[in-house]
Amino acid sequence: MSWSPPWTIICGALCAVALLRAGTASAAAPVRYTVVVGHNGDDGGERQPLQYADDDAARFFDQAHRVSRRAWLLTAFDRTSARTFPELSDIARPPTVEELARVMGEVNWAMREHKKRGEPTELVFYFAGHGDVDGGGEGYLMLADGRFTRTQLQDQVVEASAADVNHLIIDACASYFMVPRGASTPRKLTPDMLDALSHHGVTDREALRRTGVLVSTSDAAEVHESVQVGGGVFSYLVRSAFAGAADLDEDGRVEYAEVAAFVAHSTATIDDPRASLHMFAAAPKARPHAALYDQRRAEAEHFLVVGGTAPRHIKVFDAHGLPYAELHRAADNTVTIALTGSDYFVVQSDAEEAVLVPRAPGAYAVSALSFTPAMTARRQAAGPFAGLLRDPFSSSFLSGYLAQSGLLAPHTQERFEVPYAPGAEAPWQVPWVAIGTTALGAAAVAAAASGAAAVVNIALFAALSAEFEQTRTLDPQLSLQLEVARVSAVGLAAVGVVFAAAGGGALVLGLAEEGP
Repeated sequence: MSWSPPWTIICGALCAVALLRAGTASAAAPVRYTVVVGHNGDDGGERQPLQYADDDAARFFDQAHRVSRRAWLLTAFDRTSARTFPELSDIARPPTVEELARVMGEVNWAMREHKKRGEPTELVFYFAGHGDVDGGGEGYLMLADGRFTRTQLQDQVVEASAADVNHLIIDACASYFMVPRGASTPRKLTPDMLDALSHHGVTDREALRRTGVLVSTSDAAEVHESVQVGGGVFSYLVRSAFAGAADLDEDGRVEYAEVAAFVAHSTATIDDPRASLHMFAAAPKARPHAALYDQRRAEAEHFLVVGGTAPRHIKVFDAHGLPYAELHRAADNTVTIALTGSDYFVVQSDAEEAVLVPRAPGAYAVSALSFTPAMTARRQAAGPFAGLLRDPFSSSFLSGYLAQSGLLAPHTQERFEVPYAPGAEAPWQVPWVAIGTTALGAAAVAAAASGAAAVVNIALFAALSAEFEQTRTLDPQLSLQLEVARVSAVGLAAVGVVFAAAGGGALVLGLAEEGP
């Protein structure tokens, strides 16, 4: 009798392996390509050239290229920025319409190669600079050699993209570049104004389904940029959100809902109405939970962990003294900030600061740093932007924002935790709040027991009195029980007072350590 292989089992096993590989491929992190454009100049109109669009582009590039297979930077640095970013001056290409078309050709060729191998892809397009709308209602962004129109944005970026998902991030001052301008034009950016990113004028509806947008503009060009943050405020907040300040579910992934809510919350308390940012955010319908930034994919070796009793409102500056990121966390939230692109950082809390020189890979707890009174006055939110990030960013705000924005709640994944670098752990703190809560609970139990003993004491006294009226003698056993009940009631009451005082004091100490 000859043996024959169990072909059914073998075929089943091969199919299972194939399905497993297919599932793994579909779950694989997408290959990301990023195109960053920044241009300070205008088109010869009345507005003054910007100061920081090139800086914003450089900082976004430095952050974005760490989660990208490849990134392109299109900007022309002014003298100050060239000294700040010397390593980027050699790789920056001209911010022109012609160069952008050439770069998009390179991007799409690379992404089509990935598609042949079945690899998912993403495109990130970021612009910082001037935008406007012409007399015919055609919106445009201003580049060095002319206008990059709404139609070109649709044709060359949205529809031409070979990526599975597109992310468009536009920070353009005084633009209203999506609608015709007129006396009746509303001054608040709304979804209806986003013609370039809406169904109007787009022939490829599937391109819209795979495109997410994050767009902001301010009412006045003179407050679009802030000296205090060294750039556009919207771009600064987006970078802070990407670094981890918006990661409320602490999974290392920042989705559209978290970024949009963070920016809206951070600017809600700005004092000057001229500096109000009007923002629109829409996640790609084909992938509504696509991450705008994922710390697991970043090439960061160092992280700043802000949690526990550490200060809640933190500003981080890089080695150039420029604002790197800012956060204002809720008491029950731990924020992990990825630190990249600088040899050291200055962490500021109110009028105190600490220098962080991350020598070993890993996380560094804010509470492990040595804070001293600030030697120099660092950039503070002032002028039109006074009040920026005044209140803590919390899950309750996110829930309210989601209810009125239409964005989906973030899809929480496994918690993102980084091992601490040697000696960088948070020092052990006396858990005053826990001690206080426990002590107050014990005080409540003692008070209840004291009350019960008092009730027993009253009942025993009544029984002893009744028996004395009848026999004119005192029952020794009943008298002993009465005394025990009396002593218990008084003793438990005293214990309750001690626990209550201790618990209240511990809570005061704990709340004082946590701060406002």
